[in-house]
Amino acid sequence: MSAPPLRDYQARAVEAVCSRFERGPVAVCLAAPTASGKTRQGVEVVARWCPPDRRAIWIVHRIELVQQAIEKLGESLGGRVVPLDLWHAGEIVVATVQAMM
Repeated sequence: MSAPPLRDYQARAVEAVCSRFERGPVAVCLAAPTASGKTRQGVEVVARWCPPDRRAIWIVHRIELVQQAIEKLGESLGGRVVPLDLWHAGEIVVATVQAMM
């Protein structure tokens, strides 16, 4: 199943993040209101900017969101997505803020 097309405001946000990445290494925080499709937008950014030779970390603020992130990222990126405890086996790692401390 492919992801639905981005809405206009989502596409603009994704383009802004990708445009910033083009100017060099940087950390980016995508902030948006509840139910605005932050996960969908983030998945699109990762899909564009993380070919198989790049790694990324997807940080969530609650343990309940780890599995959701793995599932959503997995829909687009397949087996490249893993939880933090399997960091060595994947390219896209999902972790909680607490696990990173």
